[in-house]
Amino acid sequence: FVPDGETKNLEEQESLKTLIFTLWKGENQDISKEEYTILSKCIINFYQYTNEQYKKGNIIQDSFDSFYEYVANHFSKILLEEEKTYFDFVSFKMVLKPYYRGGEYDYLLNSTEEFSIADLPFCVFELDEIKDHPVIFPIVALVIMDAFIAKMRKYKAIKKIILIEEAWSAISNAGMAEFLKYLYKTVRKFNGSVGIITQELE
Repeated sequence: FVPDGETKNLEEQESLKTLIFTLWKGENQDISKEEYTILSKCIINFYQYTNEQYKKGNIIQDSFDSFYEYVANHFSKILLEEEKTYFDFVSFKMVLKPYYRGGEYDYLLNSTEEFSIADLPFCVFELDEIKDHPVIFPIVALVIMDAFIAKMRKYKAIKKIILIEEAWSAISNAGMAEFLKYLYKTVRKFNGSVGIITQELE
């Protein structure tokens, strides 16, 4: 969801690519340069397609469902023959389907409410019940990262604090560990700070 008058910046597009790739291959697989390039093409073309539809008066819901429908019905047609040898489109579509309407995880990425977590003044993510879930935890972790980065960059004048309590399972997740490393290097420049709450100092 992009509010009126705003556009997705490069950092947000990278977050979206990471999210889609995590849905596709999980958090432990690497992406090849070819797959990355084709996935970038997919996301950029999706936004262009959506803008064209809005101009024609066709309203497309801001959700994962509309992205999946674009992938299934339109993206396959613009994939070049040489790209198909580097990009397993059938696998891509099959693995994304559980997040589409009627799928096992269709509730995760299809909110009908158009609001940004970054605009909430106080937000708590309770991760105890999902911290060991191989599908849901990586997605929620990415949403948290994206929300805090958006808040950090949007509200430069306001003091921002992210507190992570008993974060060992989060830190052992490679993506979250890289995010925390990035935050410690960056957050002070944006009037923010990071806190880790734990009983295990070592």
